[in-house]
Parts: sequence; C-alpha cells; structure tokens
Amino acid sequence: MVLERQKTYMVLNYSSSPVSLSTRERSYLLEGGTRDHPAVIPMTIDEIGTANTNGCAFKYGLAWFEKDFEEAIYEDIRLTNWRDILRDEQIEDIILHPTKEGLEKIVAINHEIYFNRVYGVYMGLKSVFAEISPRVELVIEQRRDELKANQRKTEIVISKPTPKVGTTGEDVEDLKARLAKMEELLSKQAVAQEVKSVESKPETNATNKPKGRPTSKT
Repeated sequence: MVLERQKTYMVLNYSSSPVSLSTRERSYLLEGGTRDHPAVIPMTIDEIGTANTNGCAFKYGLAWFEKDFEEAIYEDIRLTNWRDILRDEQIEDIILHPTKEGLEKIVAINHEIYFNRVYGVYMGLKSVFAEISPRVELVIEQRRDELKANQRKTEIVISKPTPKVGTTGEDVEDLKARLAKMEELLSKQAVAQEVKSVESKPETNATNKPKGRPTSKT
C-alpha cells in the first residue's frame, strides 16, 4: 500500500493513560481511551515518523494505528517487529491463562516504559479480584524489580508446569478401559460363585421314608 504524505491517519490510544507525541512543529497529547472507544488524533505520515524518532509510543505499544493502514505505516517508520508488540488484551490473556511461551514474552521485555503497560494491566486485574496464579504474580514482581535495578536481561527462568495426572484424553480412555475389564472380571466371578453354590446343595427326594424299625402287624 502506498501512503499519501499529505493525508492524515488516525493514531489511537486504547489505554486510560494519556500519551504525549512530539513532532518538529508541535506536540500532541493523545487522551486516554478504552478498548472499545480509543482516543484518536489525526497525524500525517511525516509527523508519525518524527514522533517515532523522538519517542517510544509506537515502539512500546502506547499508541496504535488503524487496522487498514497499520502494516504500511509500521513499514514506513521502520518498525519491523511491530507484530511482536503485545496488546493489552494479549497481556491480560497471558496473566490469566499463563503458558511458558507467554510468560517468556513478559520477562523478555527489556524497557521499563514497555513493562509498565504489563504492570498496569496486572494491577487492573487485581483491582477487580481476578484469579491470578501466585507463580504469575511472582514473575511479574521479580521482573519489575529487575528493570528498576536497570537489569535489561532477565535472570528469571520459566519452567514448564507439570501436567496434572488423569486430565488428558489418553488418561481418561485408559481409566475407562480398566473399569470395563474390572466389571467383566467381577461379572465372571459372580457367575462362577453362583454355579458353585448350586452344585454344592444336597439333593432331596420327597419319596424317601424315614429310617427306623418297621411297624408290626397284629
């Protein structure tokens, strides 16, 4: 897509915190917004390029572009890794549904301004009493302490969680098979016991006379 240099393109802020953008001739204050209703200001491509050179709003996901133009704009301002920039909803998903890969993305963040977005989402979830794993809380707090100490490369190692026994599909099917065999065995044992019981009973004959001396005839 070819961008028009004189045309203005919408710059969006989905966060509640305002964002400052500085160009050659003026400075913009992009008010805070929400995910459903982002704050918006129009800027030309040259202004966007200068604001990117002067600051880190686009680099660290403080401000975004319209979906229809974002790829072309990021290419124009030479942000080649823009697809790796975490959006707030992605950060929230990592915190609430942690995976090894997701947490590794969190601890790989090496700039405090960028990580402040992660911490802001984290504190927002805590304020509404969202269920957050203690493991995730520890990772976020430790990485925040590292960045405050200017430690850009983390020493946090994310281990893969141990899967719970009996939760996989294979485990369930194996358990079903074992139960079926047990039921079959119990059924056979019950039949065998019944047959044995019948065979051990004494035979009775209604015509048998009681034993004793025969009665004498007079």
